[in-house]
Formats: sequence, C-alpha cells, structure tokens
Amino acid sequence: MKKKILYAASVFLHFRAFHKPFMKDLMEKGYEVYAVANDTDGSKKELEEMGVKCFSVFFERSPLNRSNLKAISSLKRIFKNNYFDLIHVHTPVAAFIVRYLAYFNKQGRVLYTAHGFHFYKGAPKRNWILYFGAEKLAKRWTDSIIVMNTEDFFNAKKLGYKEGVSLFLTHGVGIDVENFYAGLNNKRSLKEELNLNSDSLIVTIVAELNHNKNQMFMLKSWKRILERQPGAHLIIVGEGSNENELKKFVKDESLSNTHFLGYRKDVSNILINSDVVCLLSYREGLPRILMEAMAGSKPLIGTNIRGINDLIKNNINGFLVTPNNNVELVKSVVTLLGNEQLRREFGNQSKSIIQDYDISVVKKELGAIYNKLLN
Repeated sequence: MKKKILYAASVFLHFRAFHKPFMKDLMEKGYEVYAVANDTDGSKKELEEMGVKCFSVFFERSPLNRSNLKAISSLKRIFKNNYFDLIHVHTPVAAFIVRYLAYFNKQGRVLYTAHGFHFYKGAPKRNWILYFGAEKLAKRWTDSIIVMNTEDFFNAKKLGYKEGVSLFLTHGVGIDVENFYAGLNNKRSLKEELNLNSDSLIVTIVAELNHNKNQMFMLKSWKRILERQPGAHLIIVGEGSNENELKKFVKDESLSNTHFLGYRKDVSNILINSDVVCLLSYREGLPRILMEAMAGSKPLIGTNIRGINDLIKNNINGFLVTPNNNVELVKSVVTLLGNEQLRREFGNQSKSIIQDYDISVVKKELGAIYNKLLN
C-alpha cells in the first residue's frame, strides 16, 4: 500500500502559496498526499485538482478561540478513519492541535515547520509565556522540527531539539531563482503605469498593511528622503488593517511621490521595476518577498531582526537598520538612491546569496528529512 503523508495548516492558502512543489514531488514518488486546513479562498479546489486529498477543518488562528473545539472534533474523525505515515504541520495553532491529536491517536511520525516562532528577541513577555510554553509542551508529540532562521534554530535548541537528529535548519520554502521573472518581457512598466519620469527612482515595500510590517516607519522618514532625493517615489503594495491610518498620515503630512497600489497579482513586475526593495517589520520568519527581490538582483533595506538579517548581509547586499531609527533609514535609502554603482553591486550580491535558497536546494533538504522520518 502507498504511504500516506498529511499536511496540516490553518488555511489551504498556505499550501498553495508555499508547498505545492513539494506535494507534487511526493505524489510523483508514489506517496498519497492529504491536506487538512480551513478553506477561505478556494485554494482547496486547486490542491484537489493536482491530486491532493483535502479535508476541511475550521481552525481559528487565536489559540484561545473556542471554535477550535470544532476542529478537534473533525480531526478525531479523520484520524479514526485514516492512518498517516508522516504528518507535516505548519502554523502555530493548527500545528499544536494536530500534533496533540496525532500522538494520542497513534499516528505516524510528526514533523513541524516553524515559519517564525511567536517568541523571539524583543517579543512581548506574554508571547514567551504562551507560545514558548505551548511549544515546550508540544515537543513531546513532535518527532522533528524544521526552522528557517538562525534565531529560531537556537530557540529550538532551548526547547530540547537536537541538531541533525530532531532539529533541522533549511533554506525556507524555496524560490525558483532563475524562472521567477520569466514572462515579464511584455509587461507594462511601472513608471509608465504611474506616469513617472524615466529617471525616477522607485523604493518599494510589499507587505500586508499592518502594525507588524511597519510601513509607518518609512512614511515618517519620507519627507527627509525627498529633501535629498526629490526624484524618488515610494510604492506601497498590499492591503490590511492599517490602510486608512497610513493613507491619512500621507494626506495630513502632504507627502508627495507616495503611491498605494493595493493588492496586486503582478508583484514580480513591480519588483523588477524597483530600484530598492524594503521590508521594515518588527517580526519575520524568513520573508519570501525579500527572496523574490534578491532573485531579481535588487539591493535591499530591512530592519535588523530575525529572518531579515538572515537574508540581508549589511553592506554586502543591502543595509540593516534599527527598527524605527529614522536617521539610519534615511541615510540608507538616500545612500542607495544616490549611488547607481552601489545598487548594482548590492543587487549582484543578492542574486549570488539567493542561490542557496533555490527551490532545488530546498527540495533536497526536505527530501532528506522526509526519508529520515519515513524510513
């Protein structure tokens, strides 16, 4: 009989965005692949069309939401009727529930990918109490863990995982470095779309508009940047809870050369038309948007935090700045915008560094971990 592998996460969108290549590889190797999650946007259908057998379970992302009791009931039925040789869990709440039930329902090996622990340097004390405590408890139900950045690697050791035995540091979810920008030859340029001059310089932030992504940091620095680089334009891509606040700030401060593009399906086209790509978050795991920018040979600016400083090497492929240090941010942006040669050098280094994160590399890393657990 074919061995069964179950993927679990809070929403099917997570699999569609990050794990389809790995699921496809497993099916081509003869495994039956299943997925359990909440279907919020139609991603379940796309997975089913490629051959993944899907179960809808309504996880809530808040660990204290009583609706998760329904998820527990649904999972009990799934585990009663199925045995999975390997269960690969993602996202904190879904991962905790699935690991607990898999253990007490005598399922196969359990692998957890931490896409960024909620406890990290500078995190609120309650995060350490709640999430570190939960992960410490869940370790007894977890055979192995994958982390994506060096800070999480050391925190996983604190949880009791052993490097090379039950703890693995991989290069994220991977990116097809050489083909990510394929097919853009006929795309309309961003400068043309926004009626910008051909010599305009574009600084881009692509992220959900929320407190954590901290777009306000750039907006509070933008006037000083424009004083020294009046031809610069700031592009903000994304939607989110802070959208009205950010737009109100731009209006109240009369910030010029600022463009909100909302949700876009052509992010690759926006990145390739950008001169500098920024990410100014308080918390990240291993941000894919920076990986995509690196594949396009872009110089980067980011906050000096976990995950971002795994990808940005200060003064090599970009600049790292202290969160909310406007002096550092202004200096970094102005320096890059004013030096085309430096942008080119940093961009070339980005393209070189990102080779280690190519999807082919990650497939080998994950394949070796799967083989270890399945055999």
